[in-house]
Amino acid sequence: MLFTHDEAVIEQGKSLLHFLPLFFIAYVPIEILSGTIRSTGETFKPMIITMLGVCVLRVAWIFTAVPLHNTLLTVVACYPITWTATAVAFFIYYGRGKWLIGKATD
Repeated sequence: MLFTHDEAVIEQGKSLLHFLPLFFIAYVPIEILSGTIRSTGETFKPMIITMLGVCVLRVAWIFTAVPLHNTLLTVVACYPITWTATAVAFFIYYGRGKWLIGKATD
């Protein structure tokens, strides 16, 4: 083993490796939509959406959910929850199209 020989740690790692990849698809729209919006020169709002969704919401989850249910899965669940919330926020912002106003469309 590279890092540990502790079977409990290895089992926790395996469970996380089976859980998290199922939700990576929720992260993809964040990168695609924020990159698309940033490519028009609108960089501030994608930064704010990402900061609120990925950072602030994640910290809020840790401070509220973990004390109620103190498990590793509760901690790790913050990733798909915040990815999904941020992706939804980007879909809404992208769909409204206000980021295109005043942009050159050569």
